[in-house]
Amino acid sequence: MSEGLDESTMADRLVSMLEVLDDGDLRSQAIRASMSLRAAWIDLGELLSEIASDEAFKEWGYRSPFAYCATELNISRSMAEKLLEGYRWIQMEAPEFLPRNQEQEGVTLPVPELDVASAMARGYREMEDDRISAETYRQLKEKALRNGESSRRISKEIREAIPEELRDTPPPNPLKHLKKALSEIEKALEQIEEDDDLLEQASRLRDEIYQVLHQSDE
Repeated sequence: MSEGLDESTMADRLVSMLEVLDDGDLRSQAIRASMSLRAAWIDLGELLSEIASDEAFKEWGYRSPFAYCATELNISRSMAEKLLEGYRWIQMEAPEFLPRNQEQEGVTLPVPELDVASAMARGYREMEDDRISAETYRQLKEKALRNGESSRRISKEIREAIPEELRDTPPPNPLKHLKKALSEIEKALEQIEEDDDLLEQASRLRDEIYQVLHQSDE
């Protein structure tokens, strides 16, 4: 009956069900366990934030929180950074969603997924850099926290909200242009028939450049 519900509808439905079900009800327990599973990342993010802030990792023999995560927790640097930025965004912008605050207030709110919190952390930075408006950020925040918007849609809306003149341009790729030029050289060499020496020199130069490009790609 509930097939096809989007994420926001499902989150609202779960919260509504918890309001009418008894705490000891098996169905209520299953719903709470499901919500706890989705929110598990925030507990780890909180611990990592404390470890990083207090520099506890140094006491354990690590030079950085990321070295600690990689060696002891088997968590990559990129994932550790995402956990930290996601947790810190929730802590700063939506502390009512922190599990400990929910317990104190006696409320149950579905914690946003890690990718959503991470996307909103990027949105906050874009607002701070005056690349998106405060109103756009407020609307995105509402969608992320109240409507259960996906991280993919949030990231897309952030990109589209940045004025074209302020958008990041990809860095120049000289190797790409060189490969294109070599392709044109290939075509030109095929048309050289009369000057064998020129053809041989050009072919040798082409092969040497291809070798350099291959080494650069490795």
